Formats: sequence, structure tokens, C-alpha cells
Amino acid sequence: MHLQKIVIDNFEGIDHFEANFDKTLVRLDSKYAYSVLKAIGVAAKNLTLANMGGIPKICEDTYLCVEIIEQRAVSVTAKGNMNGTITHIATGYKEDFFESIQQSPEQSRNSCFFGNESEQYAKRLQQYKDADKYFGEKGFSNMTNGIGMTRTFRQCLNRYIRDFEPEKLLPDKDRFIVIDSKGEFSLKQEMVLPHFRIGETEKKTLELYSFLFVNEFWKEVETIRNLNHEDWPLFIAGTDKELISSDVMKAFMNRAVKLNRQIFWAS
Repeated sequence: MHLQKIVIDNFEGIDHFEANFDKTLVRLDSKYAYSVLKAIGVAAKNLTLANMGGIPKICEDTYLCVEIIEQRAVSVTAKGNMNGTITHIATGYKEDFFESIQQSPEQSRNSCFFGNESEQYAKRLQQYKDADKYFGEKGFSNMTNGIGMTRTFRQCLNRYIRDFEPEKLLPDKDRFIVIDSKGEFSLKQEMVLPHFRIGETEKKTLELYSFLFVNEFWKEVETIRNLNHEDWPLFIAGTDKELISSDVMKAFMNRAVKLNRQIFWAS
């Protein structure tokens, strides 16, 4: 699934905005970048994206239209009501379109990277390994629509951790991303040296890559379980401009394209 075009009227301070999207990487550099991501979330019922930075500001004159290619072209329209709610209409699709693209709450959450400390992507697989501790007895089952409690999920998790190969952070830096047996990603300098102190930019880079690795893991789960649904694009925001303009982005994209998912990157 990829998003082809958006039209926005009277939403989050935007009078009118429209744009066509590349099917691989969409760079959002305008002052409306974050509002465009929120508009996509509202129109396509992705609550994680819609509520980024707070509840979306919707008025009676709000109009959002997103063209989505999901096997065939679908037009999703969201119109504001007097009470601040939204009415959704999907055309070009016989069945319930929103049901067809619905993911588990956890998978929806994992489609977004906002650069917040609370996201903890570097520790996400570790949390999966001890799900009762981090999410409660029934919490993880509800978050993953039951998938997280299956034997297949556990086998995929253990295999991904066991087979993960250290990822070099940048070609010109002797620093690697590794994962320990508990499932936590971290940075090491040289393969055999102990952990070392890293700066804030490197911490965010580690989190960004961990976000990618978590989605790689879920792709393996979906492939084995033959989950026949369309993958959401990946949405990235909250990265430092020095990070997004560096070689990190190029290296990140070289690996990310293997997921075959459209990527929105707001700065």
C-alpha cells in the first residue's frame, strides 16, 4: 500500500494544501510537515499518527482527501462535522476499506517514529520477550490481536535475536549496532570492546535504526503467519536536522527499502 496524493482544507492551521507523493520516499520539509502526517492519520484512521503531538484540530469546514493505492486506487475522504467529529467515506473499494487495512494496535504504533524517549524501540524486542512484565497478562495479547501470544511469534522473536548481524552505523565510523540475548539493541565500538558513552545524536540514531529492526521482525512474523493485509507506510518525525541530512539517512534507506514500504520523513 502506498499513498499517492493528499488534499487538505481547513485543518491544523492549513487553509489549503495538496501534494503528490513518491511511492518510495516522501520528504516533508515544509512548515506543514507534521500537520500533513496528522491529516493522513485522521483520514485513514491511524490513531497513532492522528494524535501525534495532541488531538487533531478539526472544524466544520475540515476536508481531507487521501488517494491510496492498495491493489487498486482508493479515495478516502474525511469531512469535519459541527461537533468536531469526522465522517469518513472510501470510494473505489467494494468491501470495508478501513477494515482491510487495519493492523493490530502494536503494528500501528510501530509504523511511527516520533523521536520520543517513551518509544524505546531499542528495548522493544526485550519487552516482547518479557511481555507480562511490561504490558500485563492480557495487555500484550490485546495489543497484538493475539499474535504475540502464539508459538510462531516466540520462535520468530528468538530467531531474529539469535541471527541478528551487527549493523555498522556509518561507513566511516567503527561503531556497530548489536543486540544482546535479552533483545536490547545498543551501540558498540569495535566488535570486542565493551559498551561506551554515546552522544545524543547517536542515541537518536540508535533508536531510529531500532525502529527499522522492529519492523523487520514484524515482517518475518507476518510472512510466516501469512497475514494477508497491506502494510502501512512508515512515518518518521522528530529527528534532528543534522541527522536527517547526514549519511545516516542514506544508510538507513539502503536497508529500509528491503521492507518494500513507502516512507514519509518529516523535518
